[in-house]
Amino acid sequence: MKKILKFTALSAVLLVLAGLMTSCNEQKEIRRGEGFCKQFTLIGQGILSGSVQQQQNVVIRTQGEWERFKTVIELQNLNAHETEIDFGKHMIIAVIDEERRTGGWDIAITSITEYPNGIIVDVVVTGPGYECPVPQMHTQPYHIVKTDRSGKRIEFEHVMQHRAPC
Repeated sequence: MKKILKFTALSAVLLVLAGLMTSCNEQKEIRRGEGFCKQFTLIGQGILSGSVQQQQNVVIRTQGEWERFKTVIELQNLNAHETEIDFGKHMIIAVIDEERRTGGWDIAITSITEYPNGIIVDVVVTGPGYECPVPQMHTQPYHIVKTDRSGKRIEFEHVMQHRAPC
């Protein structure tokens, strides 16, 4: 009986360990090895109104993708600093927050880190402070940057924070 219990307990432990080893999430896989910060430059940042309703993380690697993206987000509303991109050297990374019912929201790409197995884009979504007066209108913050081209897999990590109370 003791041998059966030991065998059952050992089997259970091995199954749990095997599950942990095979369920390694992709970001842990990307973060293996030394990472380095990629430089990026601002293409546009601001508030959309009514163009896109859902939150989006977008990686644009071709001129065709860029043209389609500009059409979808209605470039006239885009506070673009640069629209002509050399996609042989660069790519665009864009984050668009979900549509919010009030003003006071912001979204920002804070860092882009390249690892041997992929790239992590850190994004901070900032909401209004508690009891702060905000415009009562639908808004959708966006942030678009240009960085050196890479064919690696890109993952986004979003962090939510709120401003200090009023």
